[in-house]
Amino acid sequence: MTDTLEPNGDLALEALGALSEAAQASADELRSINDDIDTMRRRRSRGWSWRRIMASMDSPNALSAITGVAVRLGSACGEFRRSLARTLRAEGMRTAEMGSLLGVSRQRASALLHAKRPD
Repeated sequence: MTDTLEPNGDLALEALGALSEAAQASADELRSINDDIDTMRRRRSRGWSWRRIMASMDSPNALSAITGVAVRLGSACGEFRRSLARTLRAEGMRTAEMGSLLGVSRQRASALLHAKRPD
């Protein structure tokens, strides 16, 4: 097994780049969501009703926005994990070793190898 490979055509590297972009976009969005949450907290502590608070917000519902961030990160993370599993297999790593390295069971590592790519 080799320690280094050429990065050209490395699907795991591409997926890592997509994960990085999703993390950065999520961090930016979470900062904005946190500002909205602070506004909601201040308004509620001033006695505003929840109906009034939610109706007064300019941006989309904070809970929906947080859910969107979680979905985006989960998708990008899953794609990286699947691509990394396939790359580790191509480098000659056994499924049990892969599971240990990724912090998952051998069965989960095997499932990552056989997962279909999203369209």
